[in-house]
Amino acid sequence: MEEYEIDLRELLSKLWNGKYFIFGVFILAVLLASLYSFVYLDPVYESRATLRIDPIPGEINGTRITSLSLSGYSSFFISQVTLNPLQEKIYRDLGREISSRSLNNRLEIELDPEDNFLSLAFQDNDPQEARAILSAWIDTYNEQLMSYILTQNEENHEQKKATMERATRNFDEANQRLIAFQEEFKPEQMEDRLNWLDRNLSRYLDELQQVKVELEALRKTSPLLEELVAGEEENVEEVIRSLDQQLQENYFQNLRHLVLHLEDVSPIWVFLRQQSLEQMVRLEELEKRKTDLENLTEDMQQEKDRIKVSLLEVRGQKIDLERRHSRAEENLTRSMQEYDNLSFFMDNLSCCGITIMEEPYIREGRVGPNHRLNLALAGVLGIFLGTGGLLFYHFMQGEEKKKGK
Repeated sequence: MEEYEIDLRELLSKLWNGKYFIFGVFILAVLLASLYSFVYLDPVYESRATLRIDPIPGEINGTRITSLSLSGYSSFFISQVTLNPLQEKIYRDLGREISSRSLNNRLEIELDPEDNFLSLAFQDNDPQEARAILSAWIDTYNEQLMSYILTQNEENHEQKKATMERATRNFDEANQRLIAFQEEFKPEQMEDRLNWLDRNLSRYLDELQQVKVELEALRKTSPLLEELVAGEEENVEEVIRSLDQQLQENYFQNLRHLVLHLEDVSPIWVFLRQQSLEQMVRLEELEKRKTDLENLTEDMQQEKDRIKVSLLEVRGQKIDLERRHSRAEENLTRSMQEYDNLSFFMDNLSCCGITIMEEPYIREGRVGPNHRLNLALAGVLGIFLGTGGLLFYHFMQGEEKKKGK
């Protein structure tokens, strides 16, 4: 395997001997670059402008607004939503067809997040058209940005409208239910009836207690009177009992008149018999009154219990309906407020949070092409080509000598 040794002194000697060749390649590269830069390349001019971004808040009075972030405003400037109508406008006003890629390549955007400034720089071969294109770009950007935000919020606006209509229906339904309930069930009347039952039930219970006391006393005295008159004649007792059945309403006065015409009857016996029959009648009346009072008080107590249960249910239903009515009213108020806020925002949206701080202007002098840079690059390239070509030539000569040996 052959080993190659590099003699640095010999290499430098070869380069020095070929200095005219290297210099010639250098001059040729510079001449070609000059021809290309000064003759072939068109001059480039730059138009500049400055915008201030005032981002639309995410919500207004609690209503969510669909907007863009700070970086979104910058990205929207070079989006197809803006570029497509811009291309049509450039072709219509200037008669030029420029692709989206070309427009993006010619534009420089610099965003200052601290001060919310958006610096724009657009380059073109014609200074007036550079300014016109940048001005048209800003106008199109404003139009499309406003249209985009409106379009994005229209769906939200329709949703708010549907929510408001649904809340209105729910409120009307809750209101109608509450009104119908108040007309059908009147807790005030039920409470009045319950108070009336309480008062009268107490009165009837007191009366029942008095009847029981009197009834108990009659039950104790009636047997004593019956024992006193038990030994008297049996036919007189039957007459008196028959008279009691026939003449129940005016029994006592007729009895007194009748016994005066009876002979051989003791007045004491007549008095005792009269008292016995009066107590018997009174006892029957009290028994009947007691039964009636017991039935009446039981019915009144049952009615009280039913009214209390019904009143609790009615009050619970009323509280529930009032709570639903209040909640429906709150939802309606909130949805109407959100709808009004969003409607006001959309009606008054004009600049989409963009303020033109500096109108498009032409930068003094042309920004391209950079002749010095082009010539410097050409010179460096010429030196490398000349040096490389010379070294390659000597290398090929050395190879041929080796083959000749």
